[in-house]
Amino acid sequence: ESVTENINWGVGPVLYGSVREWVIQPLMAERKFENFLQLRESLRGQEKRGFVFIGDTGLYDRQAGLRMIDAHPDEVLAIFLHDVTSTEDSPLDTQDYLHNGVPVVHFKTYIGAALKAFQLGLLSRDAVDRIIQAAKLASTKLPDRRIAELMYDEMLAEKTIAKMSLETPQSRDLKQVTVFDFIR
Repeated sequence: ESVTENINWGVGPVLYGSVREWVIQPLMAERKFENFLQLRESLRGQEKRGFVFIGDTGLYDRQAGLRMIDAHPDEVLAIFLHDVTSTEDSPLDTQDYLHNGVPVVHFKTYIGAALKAFQLGLLSRDAVDRIIQAAKLASTKLPDRRIAELMYDEMLAEKTIAKMSLETPQSRDLKQVTVFDFIR
């Protein structure tokens, strides 16, 4: 059974699975989908909001996210998948696409995720700048390959935002967006 704990992570309730899902990993997608339904139910009666699911390219997050979109395409604003499984020798198809009209986006760094969220109108320019600064501060502990990915995404973010500066997308009221991830 799922457990909700009252810890302020700044993103709402944290929903946990069980050891069973670790042993029988295909059940993880089902648990994540059930947790999404539980979260939706816990917010019933509040202002209408949208959901952003953040997962990774391992352990069935894509399948869970697609089920969320299939069940509630009008409420899921985007699925963000952190590319943790592709390598130079074994690249993963990480093309962004729409599923039932909902963006499914991939990212290697948090700067890359912030840029895509900005492009979708989910983050403000100031939020992207804060994420870039935080990522740069944390980058001293990363291996060289990861630092190169971070620097590339920072350069791409700066170019893209400069190009979009005349046509900045309207940011959504972030009080109306619930971002959730599941602690594993």
